[in-house]
Amino acid sequence: MANQDLRSFLEKARQAGEVVEIKKPISPRFAMPAVVAKLAEMRRYPAVYFARPEGSKMPVLTNVFASRRRLAMALGCDESSLNAVFREREDRLTRPVLVPSGHIDQQLLGGTSRLSVIYKNVRATCPTVRDVYMPPSGCCRFTCYISIKKRHEGEAKNAMAAALASDPFIKYVVVVDEDVNIFDDGAVLKAMATRLRPEEDAFFIRGAKGHPLDPTAQKGYLVTKVGIDATKPLSGYPETVKVPGTDRVNLEDLGIS
Repeated sequence: MANQDLRSFLEKARQAGEVVEIKKPISPRFAMPAVVAKLAEMRRYPAVYFARPEGSKMPVLTNVFASRRRLAMALGCDESSLNAVFREREDRLTRPVLVPSGHIDQQLLGGTSRLSVIYKNVRATCPTVRDVYMPPSGCCRFTCYISIKKRHEGEAKNAMAAALASDPFIKYVVVVDEDVNIFDDGAVLKAMATRLRPEEDAFFIRGAKGHPLDPTAQKGYLVTKVGIDATKPLSGYPETVKVPGTDRVNLEDLGIS
């Protein structure tokens, strides 16, 4: 069940260990974003609650939707179904309600709202698309991962073209098979390392319009965009070797937590 308001969501997130609370006085000018940036350097993305911002009696909550887990909690769904639920909710938006009091503002992570448009456009050219994702490692803007159930050679390139046409800020598109977890950067990189033949499976678009804040942009907006097909060929690709019995191992039974 989705949360009724921000306060109930915050309490649920606290119980799940998803909120870091800072009780010391801290400046909202640069110190607050510096704390969030420091956590990100450590690959930690909690919601951060500043109880005593300097110069104000109003607490500050930030980084709320910097993790897919918390966004799924807010929508009352499993993380695995987050993108599908988000797309469905977009078609039946909740009307805003004025309340007599409130103490915290919020803003949805920008990349998530873009995924719905990208998914729909990719699905028009590749009906077997499984999911799309813009990872934090790509600033939730510059990089897009796409998972498809491949039926024909060339489908991945069509999916790349559709994604690039859907969002002008995307710079890198990587298409992988449905057995690759696109929410794990390591899994996508492994697919690129073991399935990509750059001379045949990658293309470049030079002088395309990109994001104005992209540090690689020239003349204000111009960037080179890259499409990468990291899917397996439909035939002639060796089977992946796995250690027998891995799926049946329960680490907790062995005292490993």
